[in-house]
Amino acid sequence: MNNIKHLQQESLWERRTPNYLRRIHNPDASAEKFFRSEVNSNHERVQKAAAEALEILAGIKDFWKYLSRLREKKGFENLTKPQQVYSAVLSYHAQVVNGGHSQYFVNSSGDEWKVAHAGLRAVGAPDHLTIFRKALALFGKSGPAEENDTRHQQIARFSKTQDEMLSKLDSQYYACEENMDVLLSLFAVKNKSHFIESEVDFDQ
Repeated sequence: MNNIKHLQQESLWERRTPNYLRRIHNPDASAEKFFRSEVNSNHERVQKAAAEALEILAGIKDFWKYLSRLREKKGFENLTKPQQVYSAVLSYHAQVVNGGHSQYFVNSSGDEWKVAHAGLRAVGAPDHLTIFRKALALFGKSGPAEENDTRHQQIARFSKTQDEMLSKLDSQYYACEENMDVLLSLFAVKNKSHFIESEVDFDQ
């Protein structure tokens, strides 16, 4: 079934590609409206491609590389609020997809969990937010420590039941239908002034 779905998506993408390229390279007044409608497609690849097209139309290019450079130069705390939200939510998503919530909380990315928590609401990911809140609740009323070593110790003291609950939340996360890549792209487009690279940001 998954192979059939994949082939259907590939075929659909091949049919859409010429129209996408034409609208990206020679956009008219209807281009943005067209791609915003495509974001609501039932096909993940179409959704992602449409979101990326909206980034291009907004003048956003390689903004993750730009944001990484900016973060390295200025530090997370000196990024603008939209930049912090994007960075924290993407880090949370990437860590969980790669190794689950335990990996996220053990690694330094977990230092920014409060920004990620608020950010999931900001990017429009209520289902992911519900899962994250359940994970945070496992740490008790005070939540996870913001300091990495202390948070690592908290995780190490988890009971078998807590570990199992965290694992179940991982499974729920992987099954979540919200497309985080698309939501992050749309957030960047909405806040495009914070994601268009400027060499002024790197002046000494």
